[in-house]
Amino acid sequence: MITNQEKLDILNSMEIIDEDGRGSEIIYVNVNYSDENIEKISKIVPDINEYLKSVGDPDGTKDGIDISIASFQYAEADYYKGKFVIFTKEQILELYEDEKSKRIKVENELKNFTTQINYGKVSIQEALKLIG
Repeated sequence: MITNQEKLDILNSMEIIDEDGRGSEIIYVNVNYSDENIEKISKIVPDINEYLKSVGDPDGTKDGIDISIASFQYAEADYYKGKFVIFTKEQILELYEDEKSKRIKVENELKNFTTQINYGKVSIQEALKLIG
């Protein structure tokens, strides 16, 4: 049985010819349409012909094969930035701690801004009372 990391190693061994993504969302990651790449992808997906027809090369142009679905769905990749990776538990915990720290910092900044706004509001209200 081939592990998910081994599947990603196979997919990452292919030369990327085109990719598109918006923010953290991957639209496609294309490799050359070749017998060699089809053979590699067939080790990952259950039915290579169905994969090519439905997501790999749905319009049948043979310009390239999208491997993003193979990577995320069949090899359970967590992330793509030039290559597909699976995060270790340590990396996930580190990401969680980083995001938690960022959230706490933003919450503290929000509290400071709220305090400043409330101080300004009170100052304005007192000035308006004096003006009368």
